[in-house]
Amino acid sequence: MAPEQVEDFVLFTASSNVKADDLLVLKVKDINQVDVVKEKVQKRIEAQTLKFRDYRSEASHLVEKHVWRVKDQFILFAVSEKSDQMERAFEDFFQ
Repeated sequence: MAPEQVEDFVLFTASSNVKADDLLVLKVKDINQVDVVKEKVQKRIEAQTLKFRDYRSEASHLVEKHVWRVKDQFILFAVSEKSDQMERAFEDFFQ
C-alpha cells in the first residue's frame, strides 16, 4: 500500500520476535483500499502462523484468534491477549 493511500495510522508490534502481538489502526483515504490492506494483513497472519506454529503455541493461538474489523475507512487489526478490549474500544468509538 502506498503512503499516499493512507490518511493516518497507528502501529504497534511486539518488542521481541518471540511474541506475536500486533495492533494496527488505519484510516485509508479511499474505502476501496480496504481490500488491499486486508490482503497485506492476511500475508502477515500467514507469516506469523508459520513462524510460531511449531515452537510458540501460545503466540500461534493469539494469531489464530486475531481481530479484524472495518468501519467505513477505518481498519482494526489486533493480535493480543487483550484483543477483545481493543475491539470493544474500536466499536465504542463509532457509537
